[in-house]
Amino acid sequence: MSPVLEVADVSMAFGGVQALRDVALTLEEGHIVGILGPNGAGKTTLFNVITGFLRPQNGRIVAFGAEITGVRPDRLARRGIVRTFQNLQIFPHLSVYENILVGFHLRSRGGLLAEAFAFPISRRERERMRTAAAELIERVGITPFAAARPADVPFGVLRRLEIARSLAAQPRLLLLDEPASGIHAGERAELAQLIEDLAAQDGISILLVEHDVDMIMRVAGRIYVLEFGVVIASGSPADVRANAEVQRAYLGTMQ
Repeated sequence: MSPVLEVADVSMAFGGVQALRDVALTLEEGHIVGILGPNGAGKTTLFNVITGFLRPQNGRIVAFGAEITGVRPDRLARRGIVRTFQNLQIFPHLSVYENILVGFHLRSRGGLLAEAFAFPISRRERERMRTAAAELIERVGITPFAAARPADVPFGVLRRLEIARSLAAQPRLLLLDEPASGIHAGERAELAQLIEDLAAQDGISILLVEHDVDMIMRVAGRIYVLEFGVVIASGSPADVRANAEVQRAYLGTMQ
């Protein structure tokens, strides 16, 4: 079986700064792959290249057997390649429930004309989306906050909200950019369980960037470690934890 995602010898530079150099990784269907590295290692740049926000100077990216190098983010989303962002992309004037409804626009069958003229198919589609949004709210464990505005809920709820909205687009490949950032330890444990369930129960392939080492060691079957845009190690969590180069660069206090 071909990997869901293949990154082959990808390089990206900004002026004289080499953000990525010959980066290669693979992700199998239904698996979780983690990316570790200190600030400035190139993790978010790699996400931006994979998801079409940046086009690499060298290398290629293949997803589901088709090359996607430089394909626009909206077109990738329609192919089932969806991402979250390190900085939350939330609509503050909408409720938690309404924010999740926004995620369904890529999969809506009614179309703009049906929506504008309130054709029956649009009404049916609207009801389907409302039901699915309520199910996603329950799926990620934020039902008590459905009617609240983002400013009135804990930050951990907003992290789950963004994941729920991503799930509304029915991803086959989900890229999570530091989903545990800014939340406390108890919420991180619950989030880790949710991520594991999305892969094991829903069959979603997940690429995860995270600074929480314990979390990424728990959920990822394979980990890549970046330093100054170069992959310095890859392998199982145990292999990465024991790697001397990784200890030097990133995990010096972890034993």
